[in-house]
Amino acid sequence: PPPPPSRWRGFDRDGWQQLVSEARERDSVGRAALKQVIHGSDMDPHAIRAAKENAQVAGVAEAIWFGVREVGELQTPPQATGVVVCNPPYDERLAADAALYRRLGDTLQRAVPQWRASLLCGNAELAYATGLRAGKKYQVFNGAIECALIVCDPIAVPRRTPLAAPTTLSEGAQMVANRLRKNLQKFKKWRAREGIECFRAYDAMT
Repeated sequence: PPPPPSRWRGFDRDGWQQLVSEARERDSVGRAALKQVIHGSDMDPHAIRAAKENAQVAGVAEAIWFGVREVGELQTPPQATGVVVCNPPYDERLAADAALYRRLGDTLQRAVPQWRASLLCGNAELAYATGLRAGKKYQVFNGAIECALIVCDPIAVPRRTPLAAPTTLSEGAQMVANRLRKNLQKFKKWRAREGIECFRAYDAMT
């Protein structure tokens, strides 16, 4: 914990120590109750090893499952909803490949279609290669490298319900439609000249 503000007039050292003890106890209980709620994978064993070491230092290793896998091996998890965060290759050193991005997009749509995804891509062209429809897109920098962060929520956009086939209008409805078209054409020049945006196009009483 940070050093206590002992130079503050009225500082309660005993109270401070009690707060620190309570915080440490809650921390211990919380760490003991950690479950694997995060799954992390990479095809590079060295990257996984480094990630494990960092998680251990941060005290959250028990909450993370680590595995050496390539992007196409993602399996459908038991959770109904979740978030996928991915940082695919996007510079010359890491050999950015549009085909890899396409495979990533296909895998996400297959395995977790209803989840949310945040992908840090090299640029808009690579983001487009995923085949995913981004609800939001941000231009960000990873160090000196300009990147595109796309957010898809959900990953697979639901297909639209096909529109019903148009029905044949009744004689009365057809008369109203004809009158509307006629009036719209009649008032077209007047609306443009006067800047009219709202008006009554049809009055059944006249």
